Amino acid sequence: MARRGRCRCGLILTFQQGPHGYKVRCPGCKAVVRLSVDESAPAPAGIMAFCVCGQMVELDGPNPAVCPHCGSLVLPQKGAAARLPDEEEFAETEMMDALDAEWLRNLKQGPKP
Repeated sequence: MARRGRCRCGLILTFQQGPHGYKVRCPGCKAVVRLSVDESAPAPAGIMAFCVCGQMVELDGPNPAVCPHCGSLVLPQKGAAARLPDEEEFAETEMMDALDAEWLRNLKQGPKP
């Protein structure tokens, strides 16, 4: 069964279930993105905004927030952002950068001779 999720760069991805769960490479930023399937996880209730690093940050109303990824201050947008039709259906994702992916590959293959 196909599922949809969002990469940290903001691109919406379609995930197909494989032998290692739901995992795909983002065509936008080339990161490996793993979909966390948790049916009981509630959708965020606050306003969401993008940080300059690409991380989505939940804001407390009109107040700014600090990005947990890079520590930058994230300000609310002046106008209302357009909502995608099925935005609340997106599951949370985990992003691995290229170094993490390389480390996992090496770990699975074992030491080089």
